[in-house]
Amino acid sequence: VREHFQMYNMYELASVTAPLLDRVEDYFDIDDSHKLYEVVFPELAFVGDYLGIYDNTVLRFINFPKLAEIGGDLELNSNNKLETVLLSTLTSIGDDMYARLNPNLQLLNVASLTHVGDDVGISDTPAAFNIIASAYGDPIDSGCDGVGGCELYNLGA
Repeated sequence: VREHFQMYNMYELASVTAPLLDRVEDYFDIDDSHKLYEVVFPELAFVGDYLGIYDNTVLRFINFPKLAEIGGDLELNSNNKLETVLLSTLTSIGDDMYARLNPNLQLLNVASLTHVGDDVGISDTPAAFNIIASAYGDPIDSGCDGVGGCELYNLGA
């Protein structure tokens, strides 16, 4: 258990994993890392506030195979090379879910997601973008029913 997890301006780190970290009580933040290409947290199940991963110039792969709950926001923004995000066990996001300005994003897997407390914003994705989200249709085709607001634009631009 950690109060918060934060990494920023990591200029030489290429991959990050924390095989023993299962819970972060406050926020989880990875930003502005220039060689980071992979983020894997195999045991993390809970983040109490927000989970933010943004402005990582070469990040390609994110995997949280046991993450079930985020108490605040999920923000995956401005990761220029990001291709795959695996959050297949995530069931609940307390506030907003944003995935914006990830121009190479091919797959966002939130297959178990049943609750988003407020807005969903997904934008500026490539033509081959796919989202696996059983609560919202296959792929999102129900107008994001069950959430406070929904912005889906420039998908497959």
